[in-house]
Amino acid sequence: MVRGRAENEVLGIAIRGRVRGGAPLARFSSFRIGGPARWLVEPADRADLARLLRGLDAQGVEPVLLGLGTNVLLGDREFTRPVIVLGKAFDFFLCRATARRAYYRVGAATVLKKVVTTAVRGGDGGLEWAEGIPGTVGGGLRMNAGAYHGELKDVTRELAMLDARGRVRRWTGARIPFRYRALDLPRGWIITEATFALRPEGTEAVRGRLDEIRSRRRNSQPLGLPNAGCIFKNPAGDSAGRMIDALGLKGTRRGGAEISTVHANFIVN
Repeated sequence: MVRGRAENEVLGIAIRGRVRGGAPLARFSSFRIGGPARWLVEPADRADLARLLRGLDAQGVEPVLLGLGTNVLLGDREFTRPVIVLGKAFDFFLCRATARRAYYRVGAATVLKKVVTTAVRGGDGGLEWAEGIPGTVGGGLRMNAGAYHGELKDVTRELAMLDARGRVRRWTGARIPFRYRALDLPRGWIITEATFALRPEGTEAVRGRLDEIRSRRRNSQPLGLPNAGCIFKNPAGDSAGRMIDALGLKGTRRGGAEISTVHANFIVN
């Protein structure tokens, strides 16, 4: 961590959180690649993040937001815009149950797998399809992560965000603009937390579905090699993996990157 001078070098904006200069981003990428960040910034809390966003917006600078880097491809050149990572202040988990729903209020930096595991233990259904999907809740929401006929859109009740000027924004229910593998988030907005609404069904039923999905992933995906999950979106009525496989491209290699021999829609490094 770089103190004092490096904090001032974030375009003159002082924050209470951590600032690191020249930090390699490869450790933040599931591909294990990525150049250095001129400023890698971890705000202390939401107020600190809001202060940073206001300062950057006043200078016309849009930061780069990075979660666990499990669905991004980072270049080797230096990132000259501030790179923001959300830390412990955004990693929290609160649960409130009623007779018909279990509401999970979750910070954007919380790992999605943690939410899935907790839901299964509590017998709350609706997220077991996400077993094996890496990354944070915020990253998953940003791309409306999904698999096996489920997606985060189905369980998201509310989103809390900061806009590009650091102001708090909230979306609820049908107002949240999800679409296939995307959330139409205005430029510069950052998700800070979400509330999921799950169904109390009992541990045995939920765990049974999770075990089935876990087995399917184990038998069909290259889990032991660095990758970012499925690379291409599926076209309507077809599968990108099937199309790549039909072209005979499994195992095609360029440098250290290869189209997986296990699943054609995965590129492994």
